Amino acid sequence: MLNKLSTLLCVSLCFGLTACGGSSKKGDAEAADERSSIEKLEAMSSELQAEADAVMKPIDEMDGILNQLTELPTKYKLTPADFKAIAQGIIDGGELKMPPSMDAKAAADISAFAGRFRTMMSDLKATPDRAASLIATVAAALVEVPVLATKVGAETALVTANPFASAEDKAKAKSDADRVKAVQEATMAKVQEIQTKVTELPGRATQALTKFGQAMAKVGLSAATDAASGAVNDAKGAAADSAKAAGDSAKDAAESAVE
Repeated sequence: MLNKLSTLLCVSLCFGLTACGGSSKKGDAEAADERSSIEKLEAMSSELQAEADAVMKPIDEMDGILNQLTELPTKYKLTPADFKAIAQGIIDGGELKMPPSMDAKAAADISAFAGRFRTMMSDLKATPDRAASLIATVAAALVEVPVLATKVGAETALVTANPFASAEDKAKAKSDADRVKAVQEATMAKVQEIQTKVTELPGRATQALTKFGQAMAKVGLSAATDAASGAVNDAKGAAADSAKAAGDSAKDAAESAVE
């Protein structure tokens, strides 16, 4: 089971990043999106950040959760055998074998920790799909930002020229026209920030997997370390190449859109 787990981690964290495409359901969402172009542009930064956070969350959490795992023996005064049995159950997702002498509160605390550990693992399994989606979103955003900014200009001009538009609508159109450049620049800065995070994903994933192997060795479950090491080296190069290719494709698309 440990060998399967370490392989799964490697696939989840590294190999999945080789996908640059991924399925998308944005077509239906866009059809139902009634927001104005300026509203879409303003929302893009937070939407991108939320997607990036979902990808990074399990990697960011791993250090803390692995530290908590290795601290269980000291915190709950577990013998090596008892701790290994509990750790095995936490990692395998099976029943936790608590020592008969353990009090109810300690058992509840460990069960709660097991839930957090397994949630992290579940999120790691989702990392390949989320990373592929993020790469595609960044590529699309690099093209979409200037397009939306241009649409804002067209939409506000129509309102301004409409003799039947209310004074309130015309005032809003003028406000949108005045601030669209600043909104465009801020949004593009966020897109580029997320793009940088995308290029860092392979390295971050490799570091996380290495720390996992080290933690498993520390708790006496070293089979995970040996099984993961070779796969990490193979996957690291492939993931880095694909992330670079995704960035190059996005850049080419943006340049084509400008032309």
